[in-house]
Amino acid sequence: MPRFLIIGGSDRAEREEVLERLTSALSAAGFKVGVAVHLPLAPEEEKGEGNGARRFSRAGAVQVLITRGKDAALRGKQGGLTPLKRIGARYFNAADILLASGYFDPVSLLEACLSDDPARLKHLKDPRLTGVVCRRLRPGLPVPVYLLDDLAPLVRAVMECGGTTPL
Repeated sequence: MPRFLIIGGSDRAEREEVLERLTSALSAAGFKVGVAVHLPLAPEEEKGEGNGARRFSRAGAVQVLITRGKDAALRGKQGGLTPLKRIGARYFNAADILLASGYFDPVSLLEACLSDDPARLKHLKDPRLTGVVCRRLRPGLPVPVYLLDDLAPLVRAVMECGGTTPL
C-alpha cells in the first residue's frame, strides 16, 4: 500500500498547483506518485489542456483518480481501512505515495497557502498538519514551511519517513 499525504487548504487552485508541483518533484526523485482528488460540489471539469487528470499525468503521476459529487464520497471505515486507504489499496497498488485532496482521513496533512493572507491558513490546529507550502517564508508557524519554488526539503522529508507515518 502506498504512503499517504493529503493536500489541504482553502483554495482549490492553490491545492491543485501544490499537487502538480509536488507530483513533479517526487516523480523526479524516483517515486511512483498517485493522485486522488475529490471535488464534492465542483461542476464538471473543463475539457482541454488544463483538465486535472492530464495535468497530473503530465507532472509525472503514474495513476490519477478524480471523483465528483457528494454521493461519491466514501465515509467511515470498512474492513479496518479508512476511505483514503481503501482507495489506495484498490486503485493505487503501483504507487509509492498517494497525494490526495478533498478527503478527510487521519493521515499527514500538508496545507497549501500560496496567498499572503494568514487568515487563509485553516488547518493550524489540526493534529494531522505536518507542514505548509507557501510562496514566501512565514516565520512563527508551528510546523515546517516549504516554499513552492523549492520543494526539495519536502521531498527529503517524504523520503525519510516510512510507510504511513507522518512526515
